[in-house]
Order: sequence, then C-alpha cells, then structure tokens
Amino acid sequence: MRHFSVTPAMPDPAPLEKQDLYRSPERRRNPLLLRGVVLLGLFWLMSKAITPWTGLYDWQWAFPELGKKVTHLAEMERQANVPNAFVAGSSVVLHHVVPTVLDSCTAAANERDGAETAGLTWYNWGVQRAVPPESFQLAHELLDELPAGACEVLVVDVLPSEPLLSEESGALRQARAMDFPEMWRRLKLLPWEEPEMQDVCWGQTQLLLATWLQHLVGFLRARHWLHESPPFPDSRKERGFVALQPADLLTGRLRASREAFLAHPDSLTAHNRAIAQDFDLRLTLPDPTIHWDCAGQVRPVLDQMTALKARCDAADIRLIFVFQKLWGANGCIYFEALDKWGDCHVLQFMGEAAAPSLFTATDAYDNGHFLPSGARKYSRHLGRAIHKTLTDCPEP
Repeated sequence: MRHFSVTPAMPDPAPLEKQDLYRSPERRRNPLLLRGVVLLGLFWLMSKAITPWTGLYDWQWAFPELGKKVTHLAEMERQANVPNAFVAGSSVVLHHVVPTVLDSCTAAANERDGAETAGLTWYNWGVQRAVPPESFQLAHELLDELPAGACEVLVVDVLPSEPLLSEESGALRQARAMDFPEMWRRLKLLPWEEPEMQDVCWGQTQLLLATWLQHLVGFLRARHWLHESPPFPDSRKERGFVALQPADLLTGRLRASREAFLAHPDSLTAHNRAIAQDFDLRLTLPDPTIHWDCAGQVRPVLDQMTALKARCDAADIRLIFVFQKLWGANGCIYFEALDKWGDCHVLQFMGEAAAPSLFTATDAYDNGHFLPSGARKYSRHLGRAIHKTLTDCPEP
C-alpha cells in the first residue's frame, strides 16, 4: 500500500493595498560611501580644532611678507592712525606706489555729498606676485582687517589671471587661505565656457583640490618642521612701499630680470615704448582688441572686479581699478571694464600718451619695474589721475 504525503496548502498572500502598488522601491545605501563622508567630516573638524594650535597659518610662517603689513596696520589702529586710502596689487604696486606722493596729490580732493574732506592718507598693500585670483582674495582680506568705515578709497591694480603652479599647491602661502569656499570660488572662475581650455581647467582643478587638501591636513604639519622664511624688507617707514635700488640684486626672482635689463637697457625700453604706442593707436580703432587672443581670460577677472565693487559700493568705499601694465590679456580686460564702469572707476597707464615720462631707461630697474625715481614719477601720474577722478566724478 502506498502512502501519500499531503503538503499543506500555503495561505493566500494578503492583498496589496493601493499605496503599496505605487510605493518606490527601497534604495540600498552604500555603507562605504557613508563612512567615507563621516570620516571626512571628522577629519575636517579635527583640522579646524587643532590647526590653530600649531600656529602653522600664522602670518609669520604662512605669509610673512603680508604679515608685516597686517601687523603694521594693527599698530596704526591702536594709535588711532589708520590710513583711509589703499592701493592693492602685486610687485608693480609694492615697488611703484609711494604713499607720501599720493598724499600730496589727493590732499582735500575726496568729495563726499558735495563737500571736501580733509584729504586722503594712503597705504601700499602691494605684495610680490599677487595676481588674480589671489590678488582679489588679498583685497578682500584687507577689507576684513580694517575697522568698519576706515577705508574711503580703494585702488586695485589689475593684472590678468595666472594659473596655479604645481609647486605652489603645497606652499603655505596658498594653503593657508584655501578653505572650501575659496576653492569653490576659484573653481567657478576657471574658463569652463571655452572648449579649447578644458584641459587647462581640469589641470587647475586637480591643483586646487590638492591645495585644499594641504589646507585640510595642516594640523599634521607641525610648525617645528618648517624653516624660517627669508627676511623681507621692513616697509613700515614708507607705509608699505619698498624701493628697488640700482645695486639691489638680492630680490629673488627679480635678480635675473635685472641682469637681463642691464645687458640691453635701451632696446628693452624701446620695446616697451613701441608696445605703449601700439596701445595708443588701438584707442582710436573701432575694435581695439583686434588680433589679440584673450579667449577665456576676460570673464574670470571681470567677475572678481564685479564682486569687489559690489562689496565696496555696499560699504560706501570708492573703488578705482588701475591698469598699469599691458601684460597678457590685460588690454582686453581693460576695454571690457571701461565699457562696464567708465573712466570714473577705470584708469590706465598702458599707453605712452598717458605717462610719457615713464619710458626712460634710467628710471627702470628691469623690463617691468621702476627704480625710486620712476616710482615717484608713476606715483605723481597716478595721484593726479585719482585726484581728477575724485573731483570730476563725486559719488551719488
């Protein structure tokens, strides 16, 4: 006799409700990604908490040249003697703008609401190799350091952007300020809109990320591992100005350019004059930028100029942009800025007609910098132009 086993019948599944039919399937979370985000967040918190204790980003270590000026301004603030006008820029400000000359040119020239003030006292905020985007960051840092209402006039010398170099990504000068907001600002400034510059953009992105990581791991770089920075000239007596002397060959990267100029001073001066005369001719052309290749170099600088002007307008600070050197894409940037803001906010000394006395070999340190005699000539031209602008274009 065969025996048959009977499998009990399974109960019918519960009927699905209507909301179950339209419910989205559950997403599987990636535990490794989540852990990575948590670890990065903890690492960021450790960096924020520990790095200040190391003193790594203190001025005297991270950026001693600028630190001397920050300390000097703090001393002047304690003495209630803070200047009310500043010139920011690179070495062509540091070595070219003499504050005392600007003082004399702009005495009782700053008009507000139709009435003249007591005049302007100037300070040179120039720093070697401070080019966009770093130069605009330093201009904002200047405004951050000053007491509210202290600055009445800010003059910014404009140069074209220069890419971040691979050897700079680990430098404290760059890493000290490269937090996430600054990295994101610089990423947005890259010329992504230019198809032929995509490789440049991605290369710069890698360097910016590397610099941000250097900023993030700052607490792992104990200060005692570092070497003291070379001494920088004390600029306190001249309110930030540093003169280049004829026999001064101990100026780092300027040494080679000085030696090259001494070998051919007349030909290099004639070359500069020819470029300036070409610029003067372009001022008369319907398209002054013809045959210039400025693709991808105008918008990034103009965006930074716009952001700085918006901040200055909100703080009732008169902002004036100066174009002193016709380097790289500066000509294209100048014409765009002039069209946007007019000559009440944009000045230029790139042509010979604007300042013919500046094209003299005896006033030149090298092909791009002045000796004290040239610096005083340039400061007089700049001071008179600022005086005219403040007088002819009073703020509303």
